[in-house]
Amino acid sequence: MGDVDGLLFLGRLVAEQPLPRRSGRRECSRLQRAERRRAQLLALGDIKTLGSAAVNDFHFSFMRDSTDLGHPVGGVGASLASQGFVVGPNTPGIVPLSPKTEGVESVNFNNFSIGTNTNELKQVNNIFQWRDNFSKVVGTHTIMVGAEFHYDQVNTNPIAQLNGNFIFFGSETGVDSRIFGWAFRASTTKASFSPSMPAINM
Repeated sequence: MGDVDGLLFLGRLVAEQPLPRRSGRRECSRLQRAERRRAQLLALGDIKTLGSAAVNDFHFSFMRDSTDLGHPVGGVGASLASQGFVVGPNTPGIVPLSPKTEGVESVNFNNFSIGTNTNELKQVNNIFQWRDNFSKVVGTHTIMVGAEFHYDQVNTNPIAQLNGNFIFFGSETGVDSRIFGWAFRASTTKASFSPSMPAINM
């Protein structure tokens, strides 16, 4: 005699944030970015009675959740070349490493930022869990033993400044926007693409 139960859950969220916050600065002119999340859960259980005084309870579950934070939406489509930048390999300019998200160039000031979103995080988690409990009544006592095992896999793929990022502090004049007008940059960031790095915990 036994009882088998199961659960299947699917969830999805897509949201656009026109005014995201990052690093404590209000990005009043930063263009939209998308937040995409998906969760999937499969849970199975099997409870069996063994004779008149023993019960075995077994459970298995698998959960997968994926997150894509900061996917550029607003401002995408304007090439760097159309904005006056020198582009291409073997040039002193910018080599767009993500042509599909190429857009209005990202520029940071002390208190605000403009342009397309430059930082994106893609992460997929896979979690497997097994659990087995055995209970037996012996006289006036109940003996319970069990074990649990789970396997967690975390795959992260951070993406930052694939198409360049300019930062103006205003250290030369004390006014960041004045330095921007003079085209004196304080910092330029250009990232290289790296594959995802899995982290596994057991």
